[in-house]
Amino acid sequence: MTRVIVHAGFHKTGTTTAQRFLMHNGKQIWPHHAIAIQHRIRHPLKMALAYSTGAGDLALDEFRFRLTTFLKTLDMGNRGLIISAENLSGMMPGKNDLVDGYSACPTLMQAVTECIETVIDPHPDLAFYFSTREKPAWLRSIWWHNLRKTRLTDDLETFSAILGPTCDLDETVKQVRRAVGPCQVVSERLEQTTKQQFGPATPLIDLLNLPDHRRAALQNIPPENVMPSLDLVHEFLALNRSTMTNTALAARKQELLEQAAKLD
Repeated sequence: MTRVIVHAGFHKTGTTTAQRFLMHNGKQIWPHHAIAIQHRIRHPLKMALAYSTGAGDLALDEFRFRLTTFLKTLDMGNRGLIISAENLSGMMPGKNDLVDGYSACPTLMQAVTECIETVIDPHPDLAFYFSTREKPAWLRSIWWHNLRKTRLTDDLETFSAILGPTCDLDETVKQVRRAVGPCQVVSERLEQTTKQQFGPATPLIDLLNLPDHRRAALQNIPPENVMPSLDLVHEFLALNRSTMTNTALAARKQELLEQAAKLD
């Protein structure tokens, strides 16, 4: 059986850090597992996003087709496979006014399972991993992302009151477990994995079962996409509520982010 690990989310739970860790340590991982992260499967992901925002079964069928096409391009040899892409779970809740949580995720994971069984192995050793996070911290991170990327004008309290009731990461994991059974489905909170040997990538490395000498050679990296100071966050909210043009707003945000990066 071919070992396949699918890390399909969730957004703002250390996924970018985990993906950068995988690529940074590719020399140790590639001999045993092919690696496919977010940017490598952007064409299937477009259809996952479309399906999660109401595009219907045609988008789901196109997702299956595009993911199957991608999987056929992989030179697997006798290796396993790890896929890490949070958009496999659908659109980030709260983005583009999407407030129904990850309702599309279980169906999308069923489709992922079907594609892997069709292309990689009819009876794979398949495991799904979902990184989660304590809800208040997760909502705050989603809010900041939208402040930075869009013209969101809600404060955190308002944003959380709208989005919070529709999003339960643990419940979504349970739904996925029912959808893809008997495949293994595991999850860990970011608050726990940040304390572990390889940070948010630790559960993935554990699931890969690398040889001892490969695991010992892995190198840590700093965390990615850390939320900035509250002063900068509040300034972004004020900017979004201003009368600045979208072009001027985007330029000012970029300027502030560059200034903050220099201070780190």
